[in-house]
Amino acid sequence: MDRKCERKPVNPMQHRPRRILAAIAILGAVGLSGCAWWNGNDEREIRNRLSHVTTAVEVADTDETRRYAASEIAIAREKLASARHAANAEDFALADRLISESLVNVQLATAKAEMLRSRAQLKDMKTSPPPEGTRGEGRPQQ
Repeated sequence: MDRKCERKPVNPMQHRPRRILAAIAILGAVGLSGCAWWNGNDEREIRNRLSHVTTAVEVADTDETRRYAASEIAIAREKLASARHAANAEDFALADRLISESLVNVQLATAKAEMLRSRAQLKDMKTSPPPEGTRGEGRPQQ
């Protein structure tokens, strides 16, 4: 039987969560590496990390994330606000710890939202009837 290679249409939104996860992973690596070498007196580095984590929270805070991981993204925002408060009070060690905790919660929220969205899509695929002209395994009838 001769099978032709057919290309499936690509949904541009399909790759968006991967891009978000990649951006958060990169920011996470940068943010957590800051914990390992921070010497306790570099206010500028803390302000930089605050800026990076603020961006990560804003990127991750989508309708989908609020739908599937509302508590995790809310905790990330609370930790970020506490980190800002600590930095303004010049408690940079506390700010550093809270920045890291916020970033971990952003990563958790994003991963949880992606997992639950995928589960919902799989459930929809299992419950919906197969497309017309197929035998249920996704190939056209001969």
